[in-house]
Amino acid sequence: MPSSQFNILLLLVFCTCSCNSDGVFNRSGDISAVRETDRLILEAGEEAGNRPDSALRKLNSVLAMSAELTLPDTTWCNYYISRATALYYGDSLEASIHCFRLALEKANEAKSGSHKARVYMEMSEPLQLLSEQEAATSYLEKAVHIFDSLGMAASSASAKVRLGAAYGINGQFEEAARAFIEADEVLSNDEERNPGALSALYINISNNFASIGSEVESGVYAKKALEMAEMANDTPNIAIALTNLGVYHRYTHPDSALIFYQRAAGLQRTIENRLSTLYNLANIYLDRKDYKRANTLFDSVQVISESIPMPKGVVMALSGKATAASESGQYDKSVALLTRAQKMADSLGYRDLVLRFAQVRYYVDMKNGRKAAALQSLSDWMLLKDSMAVNEKTNAVHTIEKKYQIQRREMEISRLQEARHWQEIKVRDNRIIAILSVLSAVIAALMAYFYASLSRKRREAYRLLMQQYEETSRRHALEVKQLLVSTTQPDGQEASPARELVRKIHELFQTGRPYLDSQLKVDQLAEKLGVSYRILNNALKEVEGSTFNRLINRYRVEAVIQMFKQPEFDMIKTQAIAENAGFGSVNSFYEAFQEITGMQPGQFRKMLAEKRDD
Repeated sequence: MPSSQFNILLLLVFCTCSCNSDGVFNRSGDISAVRETDRLILEAGEEAGNRPDSALRKLNSVLAMSAELTLPDTTWCNYYISRATALYYGDSLEASIHCFRLALEKANEAKSGSHKARVYMEMSEPLQLLSEQEAATSYLEKAVHIFDSLGMAASSASAKVRLGAAYGINGQFEEAARAFIEADEVLSNDEERNPGALSALYINISNNFASIGSEVESGVYAKKALEMAEMANDTPNIAIALTNLGVYHRYTHPDSALIFYQRAAGLQRTIENRLSTLYNLANIYLDRKDYKRANTLFDSVQVISESIPMPKGVVMALSGKATAASESGQYDKSVALLTRAQKMADSLGYRDLVLRFAQVRYYVDMKNGRKAAALQSLSDWMLLKDSMAVNEKTNAVHTIEKKYQIQRREMEISRLQEARHWQEIKVRDNRIIAILSVLSAVIAALMAYFYASLSRKRREAYRLLMQQYEETSRRHALEVKQLLVSTTQPDGQEASPARELVRKIHELFQTGRPYLDSQLKVDQLAEKLGVSYRILNNALKEVEGSTFNRLINRYRVEAVIQMFKQPEFDMIKTQAIAENAGFGSVNSFYEAFQEITGMQPGQFRKMLAEKRDD
């Protein structure tokens, strides 16, 4: 075999092994295992209503396949919804609700609003059967809110129809009617509406309006359902809509009702629907006193129900025949049929029908004039009522216990979710605190470094200013010393009167220290030296290029600095030292000190202290 063909064969074997090992492909190798699970879940969801056992088998195979797969949360959500639906139709209500709660957890983890709303909507039905009306209504309201926010018109309409039905069960008839009307508005404004889906929803609305006693609205929506079903050529829904119209017209227009029922009977495809239509037709003929046709139809209902078998259909047929016999004066036959229907209903557990038949038997016996039988029928009726009341109380207690258990589970789940939520918040807050602590430490270190660097630069600048001042002060002291010891000018000539006057001023300042007097004025000094203040000022400008104020401020600043240098003045405030040096005000002192030294007194004093410590 050539090497190129051998390499291709090895590559194919490697790819095949890889695909089989990690579970990407199914047995056929045509589609991925994930897609296969999605397909099985979809098929199971479609079969859940009619064949729940088959649906559960497919879902079990999905569970087996998923052992080696990593499925997304949305797939698991669809899985639990399909399983819950199959369990619901298999009469496992508690298990159904448990699966719906698992689906809700997966929807929350996937953050999928549409899946969450779907779970809320579907879970309402088993909750209603468990008499959890408040929880069912709350979930339906949440579903409507989510569907509306997502713009899912058809789903929102379905949820509103179910919500209206829930309101009707709770006795909130105005809210129920409003929910049905809102559903109709949503459907009417939907540009991409599907006539087949609309007919099904309108039928649902019609049925629910009938259940809350709004017969007119029920008839209006039955007409809409018929229009949509005819547009979609949907025969089953056409038949149901015709049946609803027959119910609506039964007492107001019996002839029209008869026509609707006859049309519906010709279109019914399922035995159950055909039985319902035949039963309604029989009641129409019963209302019209056509007992022969009514009995014929009731016989058909009985025969078909027995052949299916459908025991409740047999019971209802017997009840209808008993009514026909009673109204036609055949009381014995009526009682016999009622007795048979009552026994059959009792064996099937239809307690409400048993009670109803006992009541009818009493009325039939009374009409027939059989007082003894009527008293017995009345006694049976009362006993049944009492026993049913006891059963209702027992069932109510069981319902309350179940409700309590469900609430406890919900509270426990809520508590765990809240604890997990707060734990996540705590971890997040600790992380934020740690980050802020690190940032604060870094900022503090940078600020400390910046401050230290700035302090070093500032200290260096102050040190240079002090050196400059000391140099200037030494130079000035040297000039004054030369001025005091020499009576001649630098060029050897006789000292000028101005120079002589300045020398006297410095001599007076160094010996008498008049500058320590804060009230000293230039005219007082001039008078003491025997000259005018103008001559004195001119002499200072000519010899030193200064003024009297600058000269006296220099001497005073020197006096302050000398006191700063002495340790015994360390505890004395700067203001007191300035006053002791002859400064009359704090502002004049600070201005003079800044001008002469280039620094503030406090900075200068601090630098002297550090220099002394070194």
